Amino acid sequence: MTLPPVLPLKADEFRQLVENARDVVLVTEAEPLDEPGPRIVYVNKAFTELTGYTPDEAMGRSPRFLQRRGETDRQTTAEIRQLLEAHSDFHGAILNFGKDGTPYWLDIRIFPLHDETGTITHFAAIERDITARTLAELELRKAALQDPLTGLLNRRGFHHVVSRSWGTLDQPSGAVMMIDLDGFKGINDSAGHPAGDMVLATVGQALMQSKRDQDFAARLGGDEFALVLPGATPQEAGRIAERLRKVVRDALKESQLPLQATISIGVATKGTNANLDEMVAEADTALYRAKAAGGNRVMTAG
Repeated sequence: MTLPPVLPLKADEFRQLVENARDVVLVTEAEPLDEPGPRIVYVNKAFTELTGYTPDEAMGRSPRFLQRRGETDRQTTAEIRQLLEAHSDFHGAILNFGKDGTPYWLDIRIFPLHDETGTITHFAAIERDITARTLAELELRKAALQDPLTGLLNRRGFHHVVSRSWGTLDQPSGAVMMIDLDGFKGINDSAGHPAGDMVLATVGQALMQSKRDQDFAARLGGDEFALVLPGATPQEAGRIAERLRKVVRDALKESQLPLQATISIGVATKGTNANLDEMVAEADTALYRAKAAGGNRVMTAG
C-alpha cells in the first residue's frame, strides 16, 4: 500500500500551533542588542496570560522591560547578553515581573533564527513558568540555612552565605562579633525550655534590630550567636556591640523570668588579618575573656 506524500505545515498552521502553545513564545529582532532593542516582534497568547501585557503593549519594546534592576539577577542577564552577541543559545532561569508587578520565574531557552542565506534575523525565546517549583526550592533552601526559632542564619547558613560573601568583599574594614548568653543554663533548668526558647528568640530579635542592612546575623547553635559587619570600622563595631548588649539586657529585664540573663560579646576587627575564620576565632577568644570577667560586657580582641 502506497502512502500519500507527507504534507508540510503551512505558515498559518505554524502560527496556530504557536498561538495555542501553553509555553510562552517571544520573538525579537536580532539587532540592535542595546536599547531600544532587541525589539519584540511577536508574542503568543500564553505571554499575555502570564504577564498581563497585550501584544500591542509588548511590540517594539525590549524584553528587559519585564525585569527589575536589583531584583532580576544581573549575572544571568549578563550571560544572556554575552551569548546573544556570540549568536549562541541560552538556557536557564530568570525572574521577571508581570504588568501588575507580580514576580514570576521562567525556565527560558533563547536561540537565533536564520533566513535562507544563514543570516541571523531574529532571536526566539521559549519560556515556561516555573514559579511554583522555584518558590518551593527557595523555601527548602531557606529551611536548610535558617534557624527556625530565631529566623537567623543557622551554622550551615553562616558558612554557606557569609563565607562566600566575605570572600567577595574588597573592603579595608569589617568586624565579627561572637555572642553568648550569660546564665542561660540556669533559665532552662529553673523555668524550662519554653522560657529558654523565649530568651533565644529575644536575642535573635535584638540582633535583627541592631544590625545594618548589609550585616549577617546567625545562631550557630544553643545560645551561641554571631554578627558579621562588612565594612564596619572598629568604632562602629564597638557602638553596635554595646547597643546590642543593652537592648538584650533591657528586653530580658522586662520578661517574667525567675532568673535574668544577659549577653557577653567578643569583637574582632579587620586589620591585617582579613580571613573570616581567623576573625571568628579571635572574636571567640575575646568572648571567653568577657565571660571570664563576669559577663554582661563587650571585649575586643587584641
